[in-house]
Amino acid sequence: MALLAGCSSSPTVPTQIDAPTPSLASDKRLPAAEIQSFYSPILWAKLRGEPFKGFVVAEGDVQGSRFVARRILESYPDGSRNGLALGFLTNVALNVSTVGTNLQPKAMAYVVFYEGNFDGDMALIYAKQVGYSAPGVSGVARFFAARRY
Repeated sequence: MALLAGCSSSPTVPTQIDAPTPSLASDKRLPAAEIQSFYSPILWAKLRGEPFKGFVVAEGDVQGSRFVARRILESYPDGSRNGLALGFLTNVALNVSTVGTNLQPKAMAYVVFYEGNFDGDMALIYAKQVGYSAPGVSGVARFFAARRY
């Protein structure tokens, strides 16, 4: 290995490209349009761009009218909020349509965490029935709540 006299190089430090701040408006992994339906236009204008700290997406079944999480599909930025999200999801109630079937209805649930944005920490919890349609049944069961934690 040869040593070059008079040459010096400084180690290059990768520059971090500013990623967009995650919000309901910018993160396409979340059902923002569906959540928007629960808000007035004025409140939605404030919430949609508000940065969140993380989210958890879970899939599960509906037993009776209760959502039962079966697995976590995604945790952003990491799994540190999974336990808290699962706790919130035990209170999700969905009045699902089961016309003509004995199969347990399936559902998806989303918990979005905000820390310090609204005079404290808050979670938005949204769940919906998925994978079911029947003749004469309009819409699917949905649940929405905001909880302080």
